[in-house]
Amino acid sequence: MVKSMNNHKKIQQILKQFGERIALETLELNEDGSCRIIFDNHLEVNLEVDDVTDSLLLISPVVKADEELFADALELNLFWGQLHGCRFILLRSAGVLALMRRLSIKKLDMATFEETLEMFLETVTVWRTAFEDSPREKEKAAACGWNVQSFVGRA
Repeated sequence: MVKSMNNHKKIQQILKQFGERIALETLELNEDGSCRIIFDNHLEVNLEVDDVTDSLLLISPVVKADEELFADALELNLFWGQLHGCRFILLRSAGVLALMRRLSIKKLDMATFEETLEMFLETVTVWRTAFEDSPREKEKAAACGWNVQSFVGRA
């Protein structure tokens, strides 16, 4: 319980500093240890404290997806460099493919949070664009060689 409170307190301090920098006075965790920030009116990032692993999770929806795209995303998880430390995850209840990045709270400070969040936002944007530019259903059958490598080339 004490460790949990310390994690939340540290993240609250970082969020307060970050909120001041981006002119959001009330940026803080809710009672569940999470909060949501929307950048540029379209880029949603959910922050969640995971007390079991002493981590802060950054989670952002990327694209509505079907089973085939979920399978492709599992393969894409092998490409660390293209994902910049993120992993694709399934938000099953929403039918959405999302990116997640785990940060150690113990090593986290304001500078690290800002740098990581900036890279995370860039990565989400790149992959959203890659999926938006992918062949549509009717074009898939005719697209020779459309596979995971096609996505990696776009990212």
